[in-house]
Amino acid sequence: MSFRKHLLLLVMSALITWPLVITACRPAPSPTPLPPTPTTQVAPTPAPTATATPSPVKLVVWTTLFEAAQQAFDKVSRQYTIEHPHVTIESHRVEELKDKLRIAVPAGEGPAIFTFAHDWIGEMADLNIIVPLDNYITPEFRAAFPTSAWDAVTYKGHIYAIPESAETVIMIYNKDLISKPPTSTEELIGVMKQFYKPDEGKYGLAWPIDPYHVSAFIHGFGGFYLNDETGEVGLDRPEHIQGLQWILDNIRPYMSSDKDYATQIALFTDRNAPILFTGPWALPDVEKAGINFGVAPLPEITGIGPARPFMGVRSWMVTTNAQDVAAAVDFLTWFVSPPQIVDWVVEAGFAPAFTAAYEDARIAEDEVKLTILAQAQAAIPMPKRAEMGLIWAWGAPYWDVLDAVWTGEKTAEVALKEGQQAVLDAIAKTR
Repeated sequence: MSFRKHLLLLVMSALITWPLVITACRPAPSPTPLPPTPTTQVAPTPAPTATATPSPVKLVVWTTLFEAAQQAFDKVSRQYTIEHPHVTIESHRVEELKDKLRIAVPAGEGPAIFTFAHDWIGEMADLNIIVPLDNYITPEFRAAFPTSAWDAVTYKGHIYAIPESAETVIMIYNKDLISKPPTSTEELIGVMKQFYKPDEGKYGLAWPIDPYHVSAFIHGFGGFYLNDETGEVGLDRPEHIQGLQWILDNIRPYMSSDKDYATQIALFTDRNAPILFTGPWALPDVEKAGINFGVAPLPEITGIGPARPFMGVRSWMVTTNAQDVAAAVDFLTWFVSPPQIVDWVVEAGFAPAFTAAYEDARIAEDEVKLTILAQAQAAIPMPKRAEMGLIWAWGAPYWDVLDAVWTGEKTAEVALKEGQQAVLDAIAKTR
């Protein structure tokens, strides 16, 4: 069986079982009732009247998309405005998006729509920056996605975003250096030993070491960062400590001491490492470097089980600044549905959440997207609670943990227990 056919089988399994990834991890939340949608009884008229021209609608959209994805979005959204001439869509790439949303939306300014991964939903909802969309989504539209996609965008019992695509860490490998990807960490260690030649600037693995990227092995050992239902912080749990210590004992010896994202990507694109662990967002750099690359799910942890990286569901949220929520949702439901979503992801490089998109040959034959969905079968959705930012946002305690253990200054146990207390202290200051 070819690798692509094997991936397709894994993806079809993922589309069936992906809901279990989330629902098995936590009980279903009890919804907080929404106010009923007001209804107006209209008396029948004796004769039909001409259809009223829809009122003009302007949808301002803020994104953080990379340039190619932004261009693809603009191209697809123009088609919507052709089909709906009363709608104008104006999109902008915005730096420091979260900070600007916090300022603009409460002031009645800023976008009607913005997009980011689903882990922003808790904070954005608590700050009253986004609106619940339950009353605008039909049962038929909900049924077109895996249950887990809706679980990812549900907070306190309400849907706060339209899911679009899945993102997670995968394995990217140089086909000119290794003929096939390792399927287990035992095989991975063998490859790393072969290529580790630090005196020549060559290393066994390129892998950005940050709270997001290392999650695959933390979760693989049964650890967790934050329980999204209870708010429990899990940095000092034995499983979390074991997972991080395993990385230090088995992966760290074959890697560069410089663990930042740019350095690690450059090691791979400069052909100084045979394998790269990161997400599909790095592929434009890989392609630009002319690397003859392949992709595969992360290797299974020998004797333990699958690596389980964080998964983000790229989501589109409607703000309290939107003058016409129904119009915003109508555009978004159109955008994330075939064929538009396929047109978008083919150029943007994402793996669509809409199940039927995988019936399109452009997706079914795309090894990258099939790999993302296969990896998503074992992935863990990023927590949505605002407290997660106090764990892993830039400069938060988990960065200190990784700095201390990577230099050998502290063991995983010591660093994580200190990190746990630092996080608890930070949370206490918010209450």
